[in-house]
Amino acid sequence: MMIKLILPILLWLLLPNLSHGQTLKPTPAPVQTDTLQHESEALDQWKRELLGQYAQTESLTANTIRPAYINLVESARSKRSNWSAKDWEHAKAVLKLLDDRKREIGTALSRAENNRINALQEDFTQLQAEAEM
Repeated sequence: MMIKLILPILLWLLLPNLSHGQTLKPTPAPVQTDTLQHESEALDQWKRELLGQYAQTESLTANTIRPAYINLVESARSKRSNWSAKDWEHAKAVLKLLDDRKREIGTALSRAENNRINALQEDFTQLQAEAEM
């Protein structure tokens, strides 16, 4: 019985701007800044920092992809002591872009060049594993 009396009073206090017949409308979610654009800009910055002149990954060729991997591994090696887990996530995203481009280049890479790139990929993975210890 007491709840029947208190509930309407509480509702009246909490919802003073509603008249009879009005309904509550959900509050729209706050508009977020374009996180995808922000992430894209951050990735572009990491590409420039880690790959240097090879940052335009979509332009890499069979002749330029291995030097891009070399820049990535050398950058990771020199900066790893100051990297956080988030920094490694960014570096892995750059590695993924290189790996994707390598797949696109495909058979234009010689077997020997492909093996050299595989060794660089393993070097990167090893650096990351050491950092996680």
